[in-house]
Amino acid sequence: MRIFANFANISTFRRIALAGPATASGRIYQEYFQLPEVLDSTGWYFSNREQVLSDDFRRELAGTMTQRLLFNAQAAVDAASLIFAHSILDERGYLLDSGGPNL
Repeated sequence: MRIFANFANISTFRRIALAGPATASGRIYQEYFQLPEVLDSTGWYFSNREQVLSDDFRRELAGTMTQRLLFNAQAAVDAASLIFAHSILDERGYLLDSGGPNL
């Protein structure tokens, strides 16, 4: 039954997406935690250099950006899942309307 296989694909995509961000979150956090230091090493101008390089600021930046990226990644997976599910339903409706096989 093709329709069930397609819905199984959606489920698999979503499980992979859930495992991916969880694994990647530590790496994303580290990249953003190090960002102020990297920018400082390239000569980037900060109006309050001490504040930007403080651990408190870096933790807040890294936490906020990690959370935002994970949210956006999940939103993209959700949107793709809806589009894929819609195409499955469209195909099923077309088959029913055209007298095709009843899957």
